[in-house]
Parts: sequence; structure tokens; C-alpha cells
Amino acid sequence: MYKYLSVSKLPWKTLPDQSFLGPSKTKILRLLRAENSTAGDIASSLHIQVSAARKHLEQLASLDFVAQSFQKGEVGRPKKYYALTENGKELFPRTYDALLDKVVAKLIVREGPRQAESLLRSIAVDVAKSLDGQDLQGSDHVKHVQTSINQLGFEATLNQENGNLTVISRNCPVWKVALKHGEVVCRGYHAELLKAAVKGKNIDRKEWMVDGDSYCRHIITEMST
Repeated sequence: MYKYLSVSKLPWKTLPDQSFLGPSKTKILRLLRAENSTAGDIASSLHIQVSAARKHLEQLASLDFVAQSFQKGEVGRPKKYYALTENGKELFPRTYDALLDKVVAKLIVREGPRQAESLLRSIAVDVAKSLDGQDLQGSDHVKHVQTSINQLGFEATLNQENGNLTVISRNCPVWKVALKHGEVVCRGYHAELLKAAVKGKNIDRKEWMVDGDSYCRHIITEMST
């Protein structure tokens, strides 16, 4: 039998940003992080009406933070249960950057900065290959690359002019690691990823967030897109 959870007893570190979703939806996410629930379960835990709980759940579902499915019980009609999607789970704290920082730091100590950067270049090329635009050419390929790298979190715009490509990245998905390890990460991974994704020959960085600029700007030349 379902045991109603007390939100106050859930680990406080799993609390997403309340300013983004509001306190009620935040509490619902925490409850769903603990176990899948019906609208009635949520309503009982939060001491609200079932209709109010259902409305919150539907809004979370529209944001792709929550998904629903029907589960058949021992008797009666199947019940609708709600669960966190992968996007919903990503609202909770992760330690990816801390792990990556340790890996890069260990590589630098063991192999040296050049070898660490070389390994990141190899990884960047592999990632670029996974963004393959299925033989798209010209501007279509550039648009595909922009969409793909933005899915990786770079918030980038790509502008093609006179055979060159200017890439402005307004977010760094590995910011804390880049801030600590600089060129090993930025030149080894970011720049190589951009160059490989558009099959460019040369890449030149003009602005760099690590240096205090508001974005990173790269110019890529001699592309074979």
C-alpha cells in the first residue's frame, strides 16, 4: 500500500530551484523523485485538492519533466501514475563537472597537459561524428550543427560569410572544468568539436569566457560542408 510521504523529510539537497517552478511543483518533483505516484497520492501528501495536484502534474508534463502511464491494480480500473522523465531528473543536482574535473586533473598529472589535450581532441572528434548530418551540405549542414551543439548546452549561433564560419557560444556546459584547466579543455574539446563538426581546416578563437568575455567566439576557415 502506498505510504504518503512527508516532503519535509526528503533530503533538502534534492530541492530544485523554487524560483523556476514554484514551491508546489518543486515539492511534487521531490515526491516523484522518491517514487511514482498518482494525482491522489500527491494531493494527500501536499494536503491539496486532487484537481489542483492534477493541474500541477499536467503543467510539469507539458514541460517534459513528468510522464504518465497506467498501471493495473489487483481490482478495478488501471490507475494513472506519474513519474519523472530524464529531463525531470536533470533538475536535481548532479556532480558531472566535479567528476570531469578529477579525470582531467589526473590526466594532466599522469600524462602531461599535451597528452590530456590530445585525448580531449580525440573525444571531441568522436562527439562530432555522432552529430553527423546525414550528408547535409552548405547552410543545411551548418543549421544542423548549430542545433546539435546547442543540445550539448553551448547556446551557440553559427554565421557563415565569405567561406568562413563565425561561432559565438554563450554558454559553457563544462564551465567549472574549463575555468580550472583552461586550454586543455577549451582548445582540446570545445574548439576541436566545432572544427570537426563543420569539417573545418583551421579554427581561431577571438573571445574567451575564461578571460572574462561574455561569450566565446571562434572563426573557422576552409570548411568542406
